[in-house]
Amino acid sequence: MIPFLIIILLIFSSLSKKSVTFVRFNVKIMTTIKKVSIILILLFVEISIFGQPKIIINPNSTQTGTLSMSDMVESIEYIPLETTDECLLRTVRVFICSDNYLLIYNRDEIYLFSRTGRFVAQIGAEGGGPGEYYTAHAFHIDEKNNQVILYESYKKQLLYYDMKGKFLKSIPFESEAFADYNNQFINNHFILKHPNLGFTTYSYTVLDSDLNFVNRQIQPVRYKMVPANVFVGKGNSFAVYVYNNQMHVRENMLNDTLYMINNDYDFIPKYILNAGRYEFTVDIKSNADLFARESKNRIVIPYIFETNDNLLISYSREKVYYCYYNKGDNKFMHFSSSSGIPNDYDGGLDFWPQYQHNNQLIAFYDAYLIDDHKSNPNKLKPKGAAAAVNRFDQMARKLDPEDNPVMVIVNLKQK
Repeated sequence: MIPFLIIILLIFSSLSKKSVTFVRFNVKIMTTIKKVSIILILLFVEISIFGQPKIIINPNSTQTGTLSMSDMVESIEYIPLETTDECLLRTVRVFICSDNYLLIYNRDEIYLFSRTGRFVAQIGAEGGGPGEYYTAHAFHIDEKNNQVILYESYKKQLLYYDMKGKFLKSIPFESEAFADYNNQFINNHFILKHPNLGFTTYSYTVLDSDLNFVNRQIQPVRYKMVPANVFVGKGNSFAVYVYNNQMHVRENMLNDTLYMINNDYDFIPKYILNAGRYEFTVDIKSNADLFARESKNRIVIPYIFETNDNLLISYSREKVYYCYYNKGDNKFMHFSSSSGIPNDYDGGLDFWPQYQHNNQLIAFYDAYLIDDHKSNPNKLKPKGAAAAVNRFDQMARKLDPEDNPVMVIVNLKQK
């Protein structure tokens, strides 16, 4: 875009006063207008076609890059979750965060922890009585009012509890949206993700803090739903994260666009991701036999996160690959580790986030993995400060393999 503007200025500057005589004036100006018109048309085409960078994912040609944790990390915090008989966790896959709390979904039980790792309370329980649920999802941690809110999809209601797990009230709430980590609360608004089951009209609903409707966005690609598809593992992948105080979302496998949600809650296309012949198609999603046969060869992108210089992208095709897209040189590269971002910072495990809020990336390590890593002869030599290496070593020595998982908070470098 900048080169085109420079050319326009050069053209106008080429009209010297000496050359613009009364006889030649009209011809000169008309010629210049034609040139400028052509340039503006080309500029418009460039903006229309190349407005969003296109990220090409081709597992057969992607090179391995050298990016590692020491290149992007300012510091790493390790916070073991308290282990008691009341809150035994095998692993942490589904959770939501607030400033001071974590709400963790563990099978049919939901636990509240502080961000320091302290167990606070179990929230509700399975059953049909007041405050109990058949199918509950973590919906919101309302620190302002000291409440935890769950969504009960079977009864279609919101359940309210205090921070000690005491049931307060329920209100009717009908929503097509998924819950848990699919939903986000940012800038006093809820961003709710709908499942794409073939007939979904919109992918996202935006509500204000009082649950009033604001808008719906992104009309997904529609297809003939085959019931078996719903239960196939690659059925509904998408990505959400917060960067620069803006929510970013990518809809499921039939949508190639990563969107940024602006302050008016419009969804603005930001990047295009394209896997070429490895993309899912409407035909594949509409045919259960074809889906079962072809899905292992197709690419699904379950996670996208962002740093100053890169997008962090994982994709699955028979196995999971961890990659990054460099914004500056427009290159898509694999990380050298098969487990995530190579950790050459503090001697810890290679890292892959599950959650991002601005410059913080969060994941959970199972305790036994950290115990196994202590004797790993292939771990990278740390490049970080000695204090950072000592913090990881001390935490790892105190940990029992049967303990609850460890929350890992990566603080990214800032410009």
